Amino acid sequence: PVVLTDVYRALPLLKRNVALNKLQNCCDVCPLPWGTPLKLLGEPIRNRTPFNLVVASDCSYDFVAPDRPSPSLDALLTSIQLGERALVCVSRRPNEVEAFTAALERAQLTPTVVHQGTLDASVEGVGECLVFSFDFTKPAPDDPACPTGGDARHETPVVEATAEVAAAEVVSTAAA
Repeated sequence: PVVLTDVYRALPLLKRNVALNKLQNCCDVCPLPWGTPLKLLGEPIRNRTPFNLVVASDCSYDFVAPDRPSPSLDALLTSIQLGERALVCVSRRPNEVEAFTAALERAQLTPTVVHQGTLDASVEGVGECLVFSFDFTKPAPDDPACPTGGDARHETPVVEATAEVAAAEVVSTAAA
């Protein structure tokens, strides 16, 4: 089944939306505070890692400026590494893509932009989005910690918060 995650306070709404969309048989709802070390997460998350794919959409919303670290973006980038692969959609609002790119540099991650979409800003509130693709199954290039071509993740994968969040947003939208 698909695992949908969010912070604890949002779980009742997420569960309600799963029920309204009759997805109980194919979706599990679990708490996932971004950046939480794997060993501190509940068994429903720990026992499923690594996830095949983590999907995050419109999750870069509380940065201050590209030149200042964003704890939420840093935690998001840590959490997506619970998956073997990840797709992260970032909207082009003022400085948002730049803040995300700066967070990527801090985390020493080098994803590929696999989609650049144009949206109707009058409907969506944003005119463009970028989808970044991450592959954590390959060794990081020039990673001295992986001289034998080991896993590109840091020692312990973190959290699949993002795949769940994006799916939660889709479910929430469908139920609205």
